[in-house]
Amino acid sequence: MKKMNPFTLILISVILLAIPLSAFSSDLQTDAWIKKYGIETSRVSSDDIVKTFFRDIETTRNGNNIALAKSTFYDEYDNYTRLTSIFQLNPSGNITSEKHFFETYPPYERIKGNDFNHISALDDGGFVIHNCGKTYYDQHSTSLRVAKLNQEKEIIWAKEYSMNGDNVYAQKFILLKNGGFLAAGKEWGDAWVMQLDSDGEVLWNNNFIGRNVLMLQENNLGYILSLIKDDYLKNETALVQLDHKGEIIWQIDINSEDRIAGITQEPDGDFIITVTQSNSRNFGNAENSINLIKMDSQANIKWQKKIAFGQLQYLAGWILPFFVTNPLIITKDHGILLYFITRKEMALLTVPPRSVTFQGNVEMIKFDTDGNVEWKNSYGANQRYQSINGKCKQTADEGFIMAGYSGKLSSDYPRNEWIMKVSENGTINACQLVLPSKLLVTPSTLEITMNDIDVLSSYVPIESNDFVIVEATEFTNILEEQSVCTSD
Repeated sequence: MKKMNPFTLILISVILLAIPLSAFSSDLQTDAWIKKYGIETSRVSSDDIVKTFFRDIETTRNGNNIALAKSTFYDEYDNYTRLTSIFQLNPSGNITSEKHFFETYPPYERIKGNDFNHISALDDGGFVIHNCGKTYYDQHSTSLRVAKLNQEKEIIWAKEYSMNGDNVYAQKFILLKNGGFLAAGKEWGDAWVMQLDSDGEVLWNNNFIGRNVLMLQENNLGYILSLIKDDYLKNETALVQLDHKGEIIWQIDINSEDRIAGITQEPDGDFIITVTQSNSRNFGNAENSINLIKMDSQANIKWQKKIAFGQLQYLAGWILPFFVTNPLIITKDHGILLYFITRKEMALLTVPPRSVTFQGNVEMIKFDTDGNVEWKNSYGANQRYQSINGKCKQTADEGFIMAGYSGKLSSDYPRNEWIMKVSENGTINACQLVLPSKLLVTPSTLEITMNDIDVLSSYVPIESNDFVIVEATEFTNILEEQSVCTSD
């Protein structure tokens, strides 16, 4: 073996000493940042833009992030225009491309609730956007609308779905391994689930006795969904396993003293559920809590944790409970990320009582597979009206990204739209808006039982119709960004 020249050894040593230790830390190398984004009116037109805000965030296999936003404005004749925008961001949060689509309505004929508010990346590089998960107040004026886009973000097809001529309120929409889609929601008194092929055509749908759909997932048996059997003040949640053709394999009822607010299934078949108080309007409670429970398919509890609060709190997946984003992520290392917002509220003595939100934070708690807390952080430093738009996603570098807003919701104090990207440990170096969470995590002793039930309802077919989305080529470079925190 040839002996290395001593001068070469000295040169290598000097080079290694010159490299900072942070360069060898994967956590410090991870892009982590908070940025604010806003529309620059002069870049669009002379029209008065009423508002613009993010709807959802998505990650792609090549490490880019995709943000879905909506803007609304009126022209001089009071024609209402809704602009749906798709922004591509690099791992550092810089906008690299954008695509816009618009719909214009005559004065006072605005279509309520049909704006796209979720985006998902497809395996072929394309995307699908849909309006699943609107608020409770929009449920009877909103039909499910889905559009599929290619890699260049050009519309391939766009369809909307109805039941007996009535709009269907969609709460969950997922991508399937075969390239199709699965959607679930409710239409008046019943819940429904349907499968679409890759062209958006309805393959089958079933109807169930239920009010709200909490979870919809694909598993090795087919598809599993959980739904609230009655109104949101009760505690009965049905868990239904379907085969790949929508036929029921089994159906059970989960009973708890507390309100089931989120549920997801791990690859090995175990369930993770979150439960809170059943009555979110009980402003007199001295204590509020979230309970995180892991159980097997027979409802045997493996472990459970309690996250306690001192004031009224709301889960990201259950705000009165009109927001339906599931606040749970099964992470790439087989751990569990629980994310939600906390809000300090005061009850006004009116009939019925009304709440006023003052301050709030985004909270993230990372558990390992055995329920041990790995880290917990609080984001926002009690920003006014803090909230999360859409879902939280794990990125290619194993960090996490989400979009949201803060600020008073009025014309005088417009809300700030933000996107936050944190490292795999939930950190953003030297950022004063990221603090260790003060929430206390302790063992819990809730009781969970399961009973056989029958949730199948009468069958009503769901139909689809095509509609047109127009690309808005005149809108370019409309979004400005401003760094709030950045890891160096």
